[in-house]
Parts: sequence; structure tokens; C-alpha cells
Amino acid sequence: MKEKINAFFILWGIVLVVNQVFIFHGCFSPSCLLAALPHTGIIAFFLVRAGHKNNEQPADKADLSRTEKPPISEKTVIQPLPI
Repeated sequence: MKEKINAFFILWGIVLVVNQVFIFHGCFSPSCLLAALPHTGIIAFFLVRAGHKNNEQPADKADLSRTEKPPISEKTVIQPLPI
């Protein structure tokens, strides 16, 4: 979790600088920076989320076909109930 937060703030800083240079024409006054914070934060959030989603594979979605399955024994087979 900590690496995701660090990646978010680093990417947010990069997106903010690029945004100020190309969209706000190099305006780094506090009013320009304040105007850029919400949308650059959202952009950085989705970029970090997409980047980490591609790198992580949850355990429940892992490919289970390659794992070794234990042999079936009499203990694991469910016996029918006597009538």
C-alpha cells in the first residue's frame, strides 16, 4: 500500500508540472496550481490504479490448472448415507 501511495504522489507531481507547462502556459502562481490540483489528482489516481492493476494478479484469479492436485483417497470421497 505504501508503494502505491508513493507512486501516486510522484506521478501527481509529474502530471501537475506537465499540466502547468502545456495547458496553463507555464503558470505556477498559487491560483493556477490550485485550479490544476483536482483534475491532475484524478488523472494520477487512474494512472496509478491502471498501472498496479496490470502488475498484480489476485490469488483467486490465478491459473489453477497448473497446480498439482492431491490424489483422491477414500477419506476425501463422500460416502452415501445408509438408508
